[in-house]
Amino acid sequence: MRVAVLSRNSALYSTSRLVLAAQARGHDVRVLDPLQLSITVDTKKQPPYFEGEPLQGIDGVIPRIGASVTRYGATVLNEFERVGTVTLNSGDSILLARNKVASLQVLARARIRVPATVCLRGVSGLEGAIKAVGPFPVILKLQHGTQGIGTMMAE
Repeated sequence: MRVAVLSRNSALYSTSRLVLAAQARGHDVRVLDPLQLSITVDTKKQPPYFEGEPLQGIDGVIPRIGASVTRYGATVLNEFERVGTVTLNSGDSILLARNKVASLQVLARARIRVPATVCLRGVSGLEGAIKAVGPFPVILKLQHGTQGIGTMMAE
């Protein structure tokens, strides 16, 4: 199988481990920087391009889309899906995973228990929101963020 790993850096631990695991199973693996890919959206279903050449024969895509390139990476990933390439995760699922509140809404809609959560646009109403989910301590998070950035505890 010909597999593409979408990653900004082939030396990242997670990327290199994926490559080694796929190669150990006999797959032909290429690491492609999603920012180096271009897409043509039309009815012909052309595959994404890398360095001016169409990426022919890619059987599957494993995305390792970093937070700094989420939107463009998801767009490229959605194009792989649109032209019929199997992807481990969809571009839409990556966008959803980056939005904490939207992720909780999807889980709650599926009747999966989630922590009591209040979403605010600003600090107005913060005291009432804390009372709604309290008692203290409560966790405060920015709506978008990864790796704990923007996460605080209020006691």
